[in-house]
Amino acid sequence: MHTHTLVWIDHTEAKLFDIGPNNADTETIAEARQSHSHRRDNDHLGHAQDANEQVFHAAIAKSLEGATGILITGPGQARTEFAHYLEAKAPAVSAKVWAVEPLDHLTDPQLIAHGRSFFSKEERMH
Repeated sequence: MHTHTLVWIDHTEAKLFDIGPNNADTETIAEARQSHSHRRDNDHLGHAQDANEQVFHAAIAKSLEGATGILITGPGQARTEFAHYLEAKAPAVSAKVWAVEPLDHLTDPQLIAHGRSFFSKEERMH
């Protein structure tokens, strides 16, 4: 059975939707954040945020290992940063990414509908 997963990601959380023909399972992964966000040049907070982002991306990548097709979506730069992380650190998962596209904040049912439409069209092309 094919497992198609839509990832919606921003800098605070990722929602993973494993989309089947009649259902969708959802997993949410939140990034660990520093309680203090003020940053000065040469401080260690930037390094901690980078480390948190690496852990965040690694957790998402681990959850995507079983997917056969992946669509990465989201607002801003988080989606492309995650795609670059996959290319560098998880090439086996990166190879399963079918597309990376901008997508604003939608409801979960809207995201699932978008994913179903996307994967249906892509399946016909493969």
